[in-house]
Amino acid sequence: MKKLFGFIAILALVILLAACETITTTAPATTTTTTEAPIGVITWAGLADAQIVRGDTVDLLEGVTATDSIDGALTVTVSDDDAFTSALAGG
Repeated sequence: MKKLFGFIAILALVILLAACETITTTAPATTTTTTEAPIGVITWAGLADAQIVRGDTVDLLEGVTATDSIDGALTVTVSDDDAFTSALAGG
């Protein structure tokens, strides 16, 4: 039974890899000009795991910044939904 299962798994893998073959087609040469927005990269800083004592007041966004490679510093607005509490173990 194990040999049959192994054979079926290998057969499925071979079929999957064969189906991923790249097909190349040649299109007529045309010139197209597009003005797409540049793709930016967002970088977060100040994120780190922290341990707090139950009941302490904590600001989870203290020292966290975000920058993007196009616009620079980003402003993030976060609303408090009261989902986090330091009064209970595990938040």
